[in-house]
Amino acid sequence: MKRRRTGARTRPKDTVTGTVPHLPPAAAPEPRPRGRLARMPRVVTGLVGLIVLAHATTLFLAPAAHEALILTYGVVPADGAQPAALVGHVFLHAGWFHLLFNTFLILQTGELVAERLGRSWSGAARFLALFFLSGAAGAITDI
Repeated sequence: MKRRRTGARTRPKDTVTGTVPHLPPAAAPEPRPRGRLARMPRVVTGLVGLIVLAHATTLFLAPAAHEALILTYGVVPADGAQPAALVGHVFLHAGWFHLLFNTFLILQTGELVAERLGRSWSGAARFLALFFLSGAAGAITDI
């Protein structure tokens, strides 16, 4: 009679052949699910970061410099279509609610559009071109 070691693990043996059947290798652990912001295309999060940084910078300007910034890069219908205002106005916001609402919408729609255009460099360039062309079209329709 063979003595079994207690506590030792034994593999189940096939009853006909007496051999140990092949066991599949242990499956790799599932990757931890990342948050939605971590999965967001970098071009979208980078753009939102620039917009928030631009707004935060305007908070530290003197009133005269802030007004000059708004008149230079903001869309003023009486001035017509200024080239700097066609692109620059997308970084200017009237207040925190305006900033939060716009960044929320950019995150929501930007994720879908950027995924559709691709995660490559050319997809990021197409996304930025579409974003700034849409901003310019918005400025022109506001004038």
